Amino acid sequence: MKRELLFPQNGIGASLPKRACMRQSVLALSASSWLAVSPSSSSRSQLDLRYKALFNAELPVMAREQKWPICLNHCLLRCALDHHCGKCWYEVWERKSGALKSMSDAEVASVIAVGERMRDEGRDFVSEINQNSLEYRGKKVPSAMRK
Repeated sequence: MKRELLFPQNGIGASLPKRACMRQSVLALSASSWLAVSPSSSSRSQLDLRYKALFNAELPVMAREQKWPICLNHCLLRCALDHHCGKCWYEVWERKSGALKSMSDAEVASVIAVGERMRDEGRDFVSEINQNSLEYRGKKVPSAMRK
């Protein structure tokens, strides 16, 4: 499938490394921030693109800028997935094949909604779900990560 590149329209994500914008799977941030053209995309592929853009590009940038307690994409995903599941996500989905491949369309949409809530509510919400996620895994929450 032919895909065109993304173009930042309002400066959000302008500081992203070039490789983040040139991945084989085109990252498509919210329509107000990015323009992504992908002919003949299915609704699942659109969900997958939004999921990847949110957790691999948009949230990590915000997390660093706003000094959230976590900022790496895999940590942000861990929190969102665990929050959605109410427990460690790999107790629900196949860890080996990965959460995204294991989820239904509705589940992907729900995890995206958690990510958008992280974006909208910021540090306090992220701190809360990070603490919960670490507790689900039997890990002690470092005091520096608490509110």
